[in-house]
Amino acid sequence: MTEQQTVRARAFSYLENHYNRFSERQQSILYWEILERVMSSTKYTQEAIENIYKKVLDRGFDRSTALATIDLLDLDQRT
Repeated sequence: MTEQQTVRARAFSYLENHYNRFSERQQSILYWEILERVMSSTKYTQEAIENIYKKVLDRGFDRSTALATIDLLDLDQRT
């Protein structure tokens, strides 16, 4: 595993655990905040981000995993 992959895996694990502590309402608010940030810092459209989020949920993962997934879409721009 490369250093970048290790950083991404650690960030994902941290975010997933962090978001798991949030209420459903807090997760919903956070979803829109992440969506806006990722759209403004990447070329991802709202539809693309929503599709990624939905696919993670459709595969049986919980909301905290889906939030962590979309939150890391702009990791390269933030580091």
